[in-house]
Amino acid sequence: SIKDQFQERQKSYLENSAIDSAVFEFKLMVKNGDYIWVETISNPVSDDKGNLIGFQGVTRDISDWKKANAELIQSRERLSKVFNSAPFAISIIRISDFKLIEVNDAVLKITGYSKEEILSKETPEIYIWLNPDVKSKYRDSINKKEKLIHFEIQYKTKNGELGNAL
Repeated sequence: SIKDQFQERQKSYLENSAIDSAVFEFKLMVKNGDYIWVETISNPVSDDKGNLIGFQGVTRDISDWKKANAELIQSRERLSKVFNSAPFAISIIRISDFKLIEVNDAVLKITGYSKEEILSKETPEIYIWLNPDVKSKYRDSINKKEKLIHFEIQYKTKNGELGNAL
């Protein structure tokens, strides 16, 4: 709670004779009785001799930011559920170096690799980019911002079997 944070700050000051700036987030009741989220930045004020004489600060309404952040978290959770429960393989590849940065559970099931193996540096070349010409065609289409329709790649499972994917 905000009370606990202030008490901890006071205790730290009494033990160390020093206090830093601090940022607090809390709900504040406004004139009409509603609550809003605020952020307070509090800075210590000292006299000429370095003695703490008070605090100065700024408080701002962050309710809109809090709401947007909560909506973003919910959106990410929904997207994550769709991504991970999809019955078909989905991989996210970083364009700059073609490193796999995320795969869904279907990829793991189809290939037999663990997520750690697939997301390691070496594995993508082993399991997905078997044909350098296909990788080159894929990279060229990305650079030209072209759509790849019915683009087929060959992959290799952990036990050495070959498969084809669109």
